[in-house]
Amino acid sequence: MNFAKADPTILVIGQSHVEAVLSANPPENKLKIINLNSVDRSISIADKINLGGYLPEPAENSIVFSMIGGNFHNTFGLIESSLPFDFVEPESHNYSFGSKRYLITYELIFRYFTDAMRGGFLRSILKLKNYYGTPFVHIISPPPIGDDEHIKQNPGGYFKDKVHLGVTPAELRGKLYRLHTRVIVEFCQEHGIPTLPPPAEAVTEDGFLARPFWKNDPTHANAAYGRLVLEQLRGYTA
Repeated sequence: MNFAKADPTILVIGQSHVEAVLSANPPENKLKIINLNSVDRSISIADKINLGGYLPEPAENSIVFSMIGGNFHNTFGLIESSLPFDFVEPESHNYSFGSKRYLITYELIFRYFTDAMRGGFLRSILKLKNYYGTPFVHIISPPPIGDDEHIKQNPGGYFKDKVHLGVTPAELRGKLYRLHTRVIVEFCQEHGIPTLPPPAEAVTEDGFLARPFWKNDPTHANAAYGRLVLEQLRGYTA
């Protein structure tokens, strides 16, 4: 994989999901990958963009790929809450839910996600876009892992003390991811930011991350997934 024909000022800037691409990036590739979480966790992502010193200066004819955020659907709904819930997607025609789950409206959870995400990491994506100008593309985060046992056995640091509360049903995790993606795409469309979907080869028929691309934690993809994303970037910049 070689970006020799691409602009040498290609940047990939993100948070935890960027590690899959960073781990797959060979030294000969002419692109720079930055994980904003890897330095000075006491400074917010927005401030790292605003203050300067954390990012390369904008360069003429560069292209920037954002991998900011992407885990809100997991922090919100990977672990069961004290009031287990579910919701019906607008396009769903056949649906049933357990008697022990509270049914909430799609409109309510969509509004909650929209308000929370627009008040959070989506603002950082826009700040990054305004800092660098165009071309600027946001990379959609990988789909969730559909296997409950993998999550229980690999809870990671964030969910380690919570996994005993139980993992939400895979079907619900898939719906939360699709809702999360819809909010991101609509926001990006409003601000003229193209989005790059997950590589098709890494997504199962029912919309989950395929097994070869699981990392040993509950929410991230591995280097094999990162290599597919690099192929996408190569095609995008060819």
